[in-house]
Amino acid sequence: MSQSPQQQSGSKSYQDAWRAINLLIRSDGSWSGRERDVCYRNLGNGRFEDVAFVSGLDLDADGRAFAPMDLDGDGDLDLILKNRSGRQLRAFRNDAAPSDRRGLTVRLVGTESNRDAVGSRLSLRTDRRTLVREIVSASGYLSQRSRTAQFGLLPGEKVESLTVRWPSGTRQTFDEVPDAQRVEGTEGRPSLESIAPKPGPRRASELARELAEGAGTWLAEPIPAPDFELDGVAGKFGLGDAKGSKTLVNFWATWCPPCRTELSDLARHAPDFEAAGVKLAAISVDDPADREKVRAFAKERALPFPALFADDATVNAYTVLNERLYDRRRSLAIPSSFLLDEQGRVLKAYRGEVSAEQILTDARAGQGSALPFEGRWVRSGANRDFVELATAFAERELTQPASAMFEEALRRGVRTPDLFNNLAGLRVQEGRFEEAEKLLRESLALAPLQTGARVNLASTLLHLGRRAEAQTLLRAVLETQPDDAEALGILASAAFEEGNLDEAEKLYRRGVAVDPEQPSLHENLGALLASRQRFDEAITELELARKLGASSVQLYSNLGVLYMQTGRSAQGLNAFESAVEADPGDYGANLNLALYYLQAGDPARAKEWARKAAQADPQRPEANQLLQQLP
Repeated sequence: MSQSPQQQSGSKSYQDAWRAINLLIRSDGSWSGRERDVCYRNLGNGRFEDVAFVSGLDLDADGRAFAPMDLDGDGDLDLILKNRSGRQLRAFRNDAAPSDRRGLTVRLVGTESNRDAVGSRLSLRTDRRTLVREIVSASGYLSQRSRTAQFGLLPGEKVESLTVRWPSGTRQTFDEVPDAQRVEGTEGRPSLESIAPKPGPRRASELARELAEGAGTWLAEPIPAPDFELDGVAGKFGLGDAKGSKTLVNFWATWCPPCRTELSDLARHAPDFEAAGVKLAAISVDDPADREKVRAFAKERALPFPALFADDATVNAYTVLNERLYDRRRSLAIPSSFLLDEQGRVLKAYRGEVSAEQILTDARAGQGSALPFEGRWVRSGANRDFVELATAFAERELTQPASAMFEEALRRGVRTPDLFNNLAGLRVQEGRFEEAEKLLRESLALAPLQTGARVNLASTLLHLGRRAEAQTLLRAVLETQPDDAEALGILASAAFEEGNLDEAEKLYRRGVAVDPEQPSLHENLGALLASRQRFDEAITELELARKLGASSVQLYSNLGVLYMQTGRSAQGLNAFESAVEADPGDYGANLNLALYYLQAGDPARAKEWARKAAQADPQRPEANQLLQQLP
């Protein structure tokens, strides 16, 4: 008999692939390959025919579930479809039946049985046949049909009786069935009653229309907005300058006609915004080369609020935020705006052009936990996953908003291994290894058998110089998970640092055998082979790492040096140039090109690259010494 593993384990490649699939799904990718829905009509002779096209049900919206029910009270079954892409819900009214055909809807009310009479079996006897239905609690994937029984009747068919076997075991026969489309039977009562549809106080279509006509999306739970401080036409401006006031953050561009209209409207209402205590920040996403156009536009329209120049970090941060506000991931549209409260939290998001009057109305509306609806949450309210949001920022190397979201999760009392693990990863990126160690130990206190957290803790301990402790932990991991490629790679690196090259090579090769598509293993193995003077083998491993996606300055620099040592100067030049492309400000990459051109007999080019190296790091002597030697 199979047993669940005691350790949390699994293929990282499998996990990454599954995450990639989910990202594609949330970005409107099709789970079913745009396969159209089908609908079959029962011919009554044991055969069916496909009527999807003629009925309009042949959608390519990745249908997930459907629920049949009589929506309009005309006696026949209509359909509600739940879709993955496209419109999430679609209602189809059934007008296929001829006018002389009718149906009978029976609603049961239990007294001795459960109220909805789930489990009942109904037998409708007519002058031609007997029809049977059951009341069930679930009827399909992600769906639940109406808990009524629907009978379709032929032209001229007469109903004679209805027999109900209730869940309590009672059997009850109604010999008189009202000539109506909808009837109700109560357990223990001798007769059926005719009922008419009772519309609710507000129809769903009316509410949908109101929401569609309203601009933007209220957040049921405010989210801390990514902070920024940007250069602008009239100087710097950041969210800190708006602290204590509501703020509208607007993203626009001079090439966007709706943006120009929107900004003019906002400028006209500037006094109204000031009176309402709302500050505005208009962030231009124009290309940096077009900043003069931004300045000219701001001057021409006399914008009375800060016109700012976006940087990549700000645009990326608000793009991630915008993507995570909705189930369907959307890139940041231009224009887009975000209304923030006095604490710098996003209250409402506007996709596309929005009027100043709408924003002012929203700013004066205050905030409530059930916006845009009246009332309050009856049960638990909205519960946003701040750990998932923080992780999304961290994956884009947006440390400030990532930290803010992690801190928000902690403030709300979240204490999960995922939170501690992901926050530890962020602290490692920031070089705050002591904090990372503390977080990983908290994670392991909650779930001691996590392989990933133990490996990450070992890696953190290596950064802290506690090699022996890290090696002990890694060996313990490998006792239960001998094929963990990450643990093998880190343990190999520790052996490499100690000078134990045989052991390091053995461990690297074990890791490569387990995960041959992991570029870091090939890159580290290549560096080890180079240290052992096995240059051709080292080049093979480094090029394989390059092919698998590695693109670090160190990789290209090592390749360049190896190609030069083996007399392949053309490949060496290509590798050195790739290193500079990877990071134009890297001191070593620029110095390598200077030395290459010096060796190639081109002192002018050598001087050019030596000067760039000196600018990258004026404190290091090699580039300055080379400049003094060159004419």
